[in-house]
Parts: sequence; structure tokens; C-alpha cells
Amino acid sequence: MALIRAQGFSKIIDVYSGVTAPYKTAQTHGITDAEAQALGFQSGQKFLDAMWKAVDDHAVAANWVPVAYHIFDEPTEAKMPPILEGVKMHIEAAKGLQRTTFTGATSMKGNDPKNPHYDLMRAIMMPQLNNHDEASVAAIQEAGRPFSFYNSDNRWTIGRYMRMLVVKHQMALRLNWHFNIVAGDPYYALDCREDDYCWYNTDENQTMIPAVAYLAEDLAGLNDYRALATLTRLVKEKAGTPAAAQGQKILDSVNALEAGKDREAAAAKDPAAFYGPQREEVINAIIDLLK
Repeated sequence: MALIRAQGFSKIIDVYSGVTAPYKTAQTHGITDAEAQALGFQSGQKFLDAMWKAVDDHAVAANWVPVAYHIFDEPTEAKMPPILEGVKMHIEAAKGLQRTTFTGATSMKGNDPKNPHYDLMRAIMMPQLNNHDEASVAAIQEAGRPFSFYNSDNRWTIGRYMRMLVVKHQMALRLNWHFNIVAGDPYYALDCREDDYCWYNTDENQTMIPAVAYLAEDLAGLNDYRALATLTRLVKEKAGTPAAAQGQKILDSVNALEAGKDREAAAAKDPAAFYGPQREEVINAIIDLLK
């Protein structure tokens, strides 16, 4: 956390990690009253209150950036009732916490209250949606919850699509596998994905080694995003000029994208032909605004 602060980072980060018994989060409600009583607490709620207060007190004392902890991941419908109970317990435990909140990941399209994920995603403090659309994003925001997005790690979803989600839907967090701990000889990715989807691996000397996918896809997408952010700033600074009007047209075309519907880019056959003109248009607009 000290290193993160030293590098100028201050926004909320996501912590996705396993925890040991008796406190479990993946597909359960966390801890039962009986388990908590065996540890000397009156109830599971009292256990959660004490545990997360201790975590948050330490976070404040050590000046951590805010952290969102995962308490469920793509639950099945059969697992929903105990997980929803656990979400409510964590919401209660979060009262008064300053650097600690809770998140969970699943998919939801539409805004049908009969959808088993509907109540869950409107309850959790920072819902994260993989599959989503305009209606599901609106449903969680109407409940006073911020929208977050995960999966589909590529130039489009890190670039233009992510910029639209931030500007149009105030996306709070974009979950990615940033860094993979390489352990064992020979190296074996247990999930067989993280070596491709993560941003960095490590070697035996703990050297940070960028993944090929990061260099080829994510870095380009981040630069697309940064260029659009720069264009947004310059359009505001040079408001009323012809160059600003032209720049605003570009920004309007990005914001016209729709959540879910435009999640996949039409770049598979020829990425250079797809992304090249987009980048050139934005850079030329920036240059005109800087003249």
C-alpha cells in the first residue's frame, strides 16, 4: 500500500483472494453463528463487525487506498439465498468503515425483478457485472449502487468502450487480473488463463514481466482511453472554437455506444484498419486544439 500511494494512486482497488475457514466468501454467506460462537463471538454478525473493523482501523492507520473485497463470484441460483444473507451481513458490518467496502461479481441483463441476480446486484455495495446491458446498469444505479465491469480484456473494452462506461455510466471500477504470481518449476497456470489475461508475471527474482496480451492489447487500449480523456479536457478548455466543435463530435460518437450492445468490437478481421483511423482522428483533433 505504501508503494501504491508513493506512485500517486488513490482510487479504490479490488482484492480478490481466498480466505480460510471458518470465514468463507466464495459461494457461502461468510460465517455461521455456530462457527462464530466457537471463536467466542455472540453471532456471525458480531464476528464480521469485529473483523472488518480491525481491517479498516489498520487501513486508516497505514493510509491504505480504499479496498473493495469480493464476497461472491458468479453464484448459481441455488447458492443465492445464503449469499444474499451474507451480503446483508457485510452491509451491516460496513457501517462506519472508512477504507473498506464489499463487492461481488456475476452477470445480469435486463431489469426483471424475477431474475435471481436482481436483488443480489442491487444489494451489494459495489456490484460487478460481466454480461450487462443498459437496463441492468440502470437497475443497479437506481438502487444507489455504482456500476463496475469485469472480463472481456482487450483493446476495445479497455479503450473506447471503457471510456463510454466511465463518462456515460460513471463506472466505478474495471476489474482485471493485473498480476500473476508465478510459482513452481515448471510454471503451471492453474486456471490456464491468467498468463494470457493478466498484465504482468513475475520470475524467480520477482521481476515484473509484462504479458504479451498486455503489450498487444491493453496498453493500446489504455492509450486510446488517455487520448479520449485528453481530447475531453481540450474541448472544454477551447469551448466555442471550430476545433472544439469537431472534437465534441468525436466524443459524442464514443458516448453514443450502448452498454452491452457495443461491448464487442468489429476488429477481429483487421484490427489495424479498425483502430488506426480511430486513433488518427482523435490525435488530429488534439493537435488542432493545441494549435
